[in-house]
Amino acid sequence: MISQYDHLEGPCFQLGHIVTFAYCRSTAGKQPCRRLFDCWFQRFPVQEFMQEHLDAEEPAELLRPAPPKLFSLLEMIERARRLQSADASETAKE
Repeated sequence: MISQYDHLEGPCFQLGHIVTFAYCRSTAGKQPCRRLFDCWFQRFPVQEFMQEHLDAEEPAELLRPAPPKLFSLLEMIERARRLQSADASETAKE
């Protein structure tokens, strides 16, 4: 039963407060949090539990490290530049 550990509570290092396992298991809609294994491994065998209850690809996705913060910052800067460039060209047309 996938909800057997949903009542457990633990600290969320991303949000900074206590959350239930149910929240971690389904953050961002239906996807588990990327840090699920890191946060819950001491409470119960979370990796084995998730492998039993998820599609074969999903646990592998959870184990994949998140992209470095620098990479996401560079992506945001590039998007902002493109938006600024598009705004400037629209303003020039007027």
